[in-house]
Amino acid sequence: MKVLRLLALAGTLTMVFPLASLASNNTAEQKKNVQIADQIVLAGKTLPAGQYKVEWQGNGPNVKVNFVQSGKTVLTAPATIAQLKTKAPYDAVVENTRKNGTKTIREIEWNNQRQALMFGAQAHPARAHHASKRTS
Repeated sequence: MKVLRLLALAGTLTMVFPLASLASNNTAEQKKNVQIADQIVLAGKTLPAGQYKVEWQGNGPNVKVNFVQSGKTVLTAPATIAQLKTKAPYDAVVENTRKNGTKTIREIEWNNQRQALMFGAQAHPARAHHASKRTS
């Protein structure tokens, strides 16, 4: 009788733990470092050039990305998580220059990763992984 209860409990736990793991992965916070080479405008706010920690919650596709510097969130912007066809060969921040001369971020990729963040109207996974990149 005790053996049956133990087997039932073990069977239940084997089914519950993988499900709990999946649930926690969907809400896991992602953190990556990025070097922004130029002052940019993103989500209507100016972000000075510098080193930032980029943080977002979950696996997307739509996420809110925080640019953190010295422990403080400097800017929050919406983004789309894109899965690249191949792993990125290096860290890259892809910028666009608008007609008025301001720069914005189109995409951020990290070395040896298949995941990229896409920003703005270009936030479409099919556009991910362009050859013209700025390394960070």
